[in-house]
Amino acid sequence: MHNTYKETLTVWPVNDATGLHLFSTPEAAETYADEHRGDMLEPMPVMSARTVWHCVGLRFIGRTFDWNTYTVEELGYSTKERPAAATRPSVRVFPLNGEDFVLEVCAETEEKTHELAAFLGDSVVRWVAKEGKQKPSLSHRLELALKNYVEGRV
Repeated sequence: MHNTYKETLTVWPVNDATGLHLFSTPEAAETYADEHRGDMLEPMPVMSARTVWHCVGLRFIGRTFDWNTYTVEELGYSTKERPAAATRPSVRVFPLNGEDFVLEVCAETEEKTHELAAFLGDSVVRWVAKEGKQKPSLSHRLELALKNYVEGRV
């Protein structure tokens, strides 16, 4: 896991007798500078630390909610940036716009990502087998269960 730095916003600094003040718009900086006899300085980028996380897709085949198998596959991207303060793996459910139910699973390392995806895949298959055929609300219930699991596991 490594950090990258990304410009997330721009601030407009004003220096006056009380110190340096940062504003999120040039208008606010100009107004403050005029009212407090300050010097408006050049705009500055604000950089925030971002961490690169590894991601895979966890696909359950078919929309009938009687899944008995899953695949771990590429999503078209293998990494994504998250805030450097993020410490837990993430699971995101993609909208059901086709026949398959797809989760995005992201963790700090490629190994952890695949381990978590396999664990979640096996757990979902067992759960669906135990519950039998489900109503379409399964996707919402499953999303909540997965998020609770991931948040509680780490």
